[in-house]
Amino acid sequence: MIAAKNKILESALRSLLKLDSPDDEIFVTADSIGFFEKLSRLDLDLILLDWDFFNSETGDLIKMVKNDYPGTNLICMDIHHENIKNAFEACADAFYFKSDPPGELIKMIRDFRCRK
Repeated sequence: MIAAKNKILESALRSLLKLDSPDDEIFVTADSIGFFEKLSRLDLDLILLDWDFFNSETGDLIKMVKNDYPGTNLICMDIHHENIKNAFEACADAFYFKSDPPGELIKMIRDFRCRK
């Protein structure tokens, strides 16, 4: 699932993922209500979470998601390097810098798929 309020980011991520795995179903949410609704009813392997998605509550909500859905991998994304520490303290599985090449994100996702 892609959790991003920024429509340009969401569209770019969706396109990138479809190119890499055209048969995968990709769920998208742009608000916290939709996020938790999808999380509760879908068996998700992976969440791509824009760090700004939950505003100042992101770290706490990552902890909750990882506690309640331990089998779901969560990759945080941001442009600010200082948020990497916060993401890993909140138990995110990986952190993607939005300024890195898209191939790095695809590699992360493939690595998670290989662990299944």
